[in-house]
Amino acid sequence: MSTQSHAIIGENIEVTDHAADEAAKDFGVERHKAKRWITDKLRKATFVGASCSNLGEPARLFAYRRMAIVVAETEDKVITVYPRNEADEDMRAKVERVVLREVRAKEREAKRQITEIERQKADLIVEAAQANRKLIDARTKAAKAKLQAVIAEADEQITKLNEMIFEIKQDAARVAKSAVAFFV
Repeated sequence: MSTQSHAIIGENIEVTDHAADEAAKDFGVERHKAKRWITDKLRKATFVGASCSNLGEPARLFAYRRMAIVVAETEDKVITVYPRNEADEDMRAKVERVVLREVRAKEREAKRQITEIERQKADLIVEAAQANRKLIDARTKAAKAKLQAVIAEADEQITKLNEMIFEIKQDAARVAKSAVAFFV
């Protein structure tokens, strides 16, 4: 949770009956469990900013997984909770641009990393090919064993590099898939 002074929530959180009723209605929480459920969500929430209630009273706004939690301005009292699945169009467009910029940055970083790994793989392939060429002409068992060890080591390193490429691609895909959550 945010640590800004006006956002800090203390140990004793009061939840209004109205907030508990809204949690039961909008989130399907059993009414007798609603106050504790709200308290738990509030402790995990992020402070968004100053707000006001429907009556115009100053309040603090917190968010947790598309759930808005409105807390009194001067006391740790939850006034209401409600789902928020829509955003102001200008704000949504700005957030989408930021999200897409981060996705593109991750893609560029992944491409850079993969290019470097491919260079390393190419060097290892050349090293293994040179060792394989020397193996053809090798006369002693010791020389052949040494060259076979070089080839095996290169193959092992190439396998590890291929695994690294796979992980980098998976990480970039994870970021891209996560971005979908921001497009409402």
